[in-house]
Parts: sequence; C-alpha cells; structure tokens
Amino acid sequence: MLSQYLPLVQTDYDKDKLEYLYSAYYPLMFSVAMKYLQNEEAAKDAVHDSILKIIRYLDHIDRDNPTKTKTLLCTVVKNRAIDLLRRTTSIPVGDTEDVEAMSGDNTPAPIEYLLSREGYEHLLGYIDELGDTYRSVCRLKYVNGLKEAEIADLLNLSPKTVSVRLFRARRILKNKIREGHHVPE
Repeated sequence: MLSQYLPLVQTDYDKDKLEYLYSAYYPLMFSVAMKYLQNEEAAKDAVHDSILKIIRYLDHIDRDNPTKTKTLLCTVVKNRAIDLLRRTTSIPVGDTEDVEAMSGDNTPAPIEYLLSREGYEHLLGYIDELGDTYRSVCRLKYVNGLKEAEIADLLNLSPKTVSVRLFRARRILKNKIREGHHVPE
C-alpha cells in the first residue's frame, strides 16, 4: 500500500517521513476509522483519503512530537470517517450543542496566565471538553499550528465554517476559563 503514495512526494526527506508515518501510525488511523465506520473496506477508504490529504501537509508533521502528530492524523481520519458515514446514513451535519451568549463582561483574560505552562495545560483541558465540532478545529489550530485555510482543506470544510467554529470555540473557552476560576484575579 505504501508504494502507491511514495510517487506523490517529491523529496527523499518527505518520502522518509511518509514511510515513517505509514509504518508508525497506519494501525492507529485504521483503528480510528473503524471506530466510526464499523466496516473494514470503508475504514481503509477513509485512511487512504486521509493519507492523500496529509501528504500535502507533510511539512506540519514533526517526527519529534508524537502527540502533535497523533492529534493531526487522528483528527483528519476521524473527520473523513464521519464524512463517509454521513454519506451513507442520515446523521445531521451540524453540531447541536448550544453556544451560550456572552455574559456582557468585557474584561479580557490575563494573557500572561494563558501564556504560562499552567494556563496552557488548562486551556488544552478545556479544548478537550469541547464538542467534536469545535475540538477538531481548535486542536489543529492551537496544538498543530495550522492556518484556517489548511484546516478547511484537511477537514473538507469551507474556510468560513472553520473561521466561525474557531470564533465560537474561543467564546466558549473564554467563558470556561472565567467560570473555572483558573484565571488569577
């Protein structure tokens, strides 16, 4: 299977990286796809489509940071599996979770705290609490450092959809931080 992807990359460095990704993460990617699709052939299709997407973003893959790599790969495969599932079933496209209105308190969260290691860990915890719709785009943006256009391409979304999801997620996260009392007074 790997041999079909190697001609799609130009440099030997990228070929080595792709070989590494394939050998180290294919079972994980397949497992994620199977979780959603419950069908071996459909899961293979989801992984195949995901690898084709990921090839275009090999420069964002850091072999020295397996957490970021797993996040990127699993997010792309999960979204592709969900897309395939939606085509064959009647699962609603949008996320139905309610977005609470702003409280009217316009005081900004202290940036110093959010930039600290402890603040960053809390923020990652809050991102993990978000619904799938917002969690995926936030992980790709804030953990993997992708641009909105790249996220849109990887997740097969419009750039506007990614922008709206990030905006809403930031509002939710801002409220969670305030409610969690993790922001120093």
